[in-house]
Amino acid sequence: MCGASGGLDCRPLHPSSLWSRGVRIDSVAKGSMACTLQECIQLRRSGNHAIAEHAFLATVVALLAVFIVPGNAQQPSGIDSSAENQTDQRALNLRSTELRREGDSSSPVVEFYEQAIRLNPNAKDLHFQLGLEFWSRRKIPDAGLQFREELRVNPPCYRARLMLGMAALEEGKNSDAVQYLEAALSGDPTLKQAFLPLGKAWFRLGNLEKAREALETAARVEPDLPPIYSLLAQVYSRLGRQEDAARMSELDSRARDLRSAESFAAVEDWNRALQLVSTYLSAFPDSSRGLYIKGLILFNGYRKIGEATQALQQAILKNPANIEARRLLGIMDWVAGNKRAFEEEMNLVLAADPLDTLAHYYWGRYAFENRRYEEAREHLERARRFRPKDERVATNLALAYEALGLVQEAEKQHLAAVSLAMKQGAPKPWV
Repeated sequence: MCGASGGLDCRPLHPSSLWSRGVRIDSVAKGSMACTLQECIQLRRSGNHAIAEHAFLATVVALLAVFIVPGNAQQPSGIDSSAENQTDQRALNLRSTELRREGDSSSPVVEFYEQAIRLNPNAKDLHFQLGLEFWSRRKIPDAGLQFREELRVNPPCYRARLMLGMAALEEGKNSDAVQYLEAALSGDPTLKQAFLPLGKAWFRLGNLEKAREALETAARVEPDLPPIYSLLAQVYSRLGRQEDAARMSELDSRARDLRSAESFAAVEDWNRALQLVSTYLSAFPDSSRGLYIKGLILFNGYRKIGEATQALQQAILKNPANIEARRLLGIMDWVAGNKRAFEEEMNLVLAADPLDTLAHYYWGRYAFENRRYEEAREHLERARRFRPKDERVATNLALAYEALGLVQEAEKQHLAAVSLAMKQGAPKPWV
C-alpha cells in the first residue's frame, strides 16, 4: 500500500542506529521544521516571519558520535558575517548538524564552529558544541579547553561540567573528575550520564562506598549499560558482598544480550535475536530500549503487528522520549491504515529531531500516497540530502517530481536510483 512498488519496502535498521552510547544531551525542539540560516533569512525577508521564527526554534539532539574528519576547506559554508546571522546561534548549531549528516568528508564542522565563535565569541553553547566535536575525535585536551571556555561565557552550563568530569577521568585525574561530576549533578540532577563515570572515579580513588552509591544509581537510571554491572561486581566483591557480586556478574551478562540481539537482527537471524532480547527483558523488564528492540524484531522478522505494537507502546510508556520507538510505531500505524496516528507520531519525532531522515522519508512516501505531492517533495528532498546513497529515497523523490511535472529532475533521480541499486543490490522488505 505504500510507495510505488505497492508494498512497504522497508529495510532493517542497522545496529549502529539502534545502539548509541555516549553523552546524550537531549534538547526538545520547539519547531516541526528545520532550515539553514540562509533559508530562514529568506523566509523573514519574504514576510513569513512566523514560519521563520518557528524554524529558528528547531533545535537538534546533540550526541557524542564519531564524525568524519573534515578537510581543509577555506571558508565554512553557511556562515555570514552580517549582524543578522551572527546572533542566531541555534541556526548555526542546526547548520553544523546538517554538515555532519551530509556525510561529506570535506564538511568543515570544526572550522564552522571556530568561525561562528570568532563572529560571536560570547555566544552560549558554541564552545560546548565545538568541545563535543573534539571529544568525538578523541582530542581530549582540546575538548577540555572548549568546555572550560563554555563555562566562562555560560557559568550555569552543567553539561560542560559533566564533560569536564569525563575528560578528567580519561586523563586519570580522578579527584578533578569527582569535583566536576558532583558539581554537574548538584546543578542538574537529570544528568544521569554522570553516575557511571562518577562511580568509576570513586572506585579508582579507593572509596568503595561512594563508588557503590554512584553505580547503584547508575544501574537504576541507565539499566542498559553492561559496564555498570561489571564495575559493581568488583565493588561488591571488595566489600565482601559475594552474593551481590555474583548477581551483578549475571546482570552484566544479561545487559550484553541486548547488543547481541541487535547484531543478530542486523543479519536477519530473527530467532536468535528474539531469544536474546527476551532473555534481556527477563532481567530488565522496564527497559524502554529493550522493548523497542523487541518490537522491531517482531515486526521486521515475523510481521506480528499486534505484538510489536504492544511492545512499542510499552517502550514509549517507559520513556516518552524514545524517538525510535515512536517512529516505528508510526510506520506500523500507517501499515494498519491509521493515518491520524501515523501523523501524530511522525510530528512528535520531527519535533524532537527536525533532521530525522527516516521520518522525512516515510512522511514523504505517505504524502505521495495521499496525493500531497508538494509536501512529499519537501520531505523526500530533505531525506535525499542526508541519505544520498539510499536508492529508495531517490526513487520516491523521482516519483514526486514526476507528479509535479518536473521531468528533468525526475529523470536525474531515476538514474541515480538505478546506479545506486546496481551498486548495492535490491532493498529488503524490512523497516
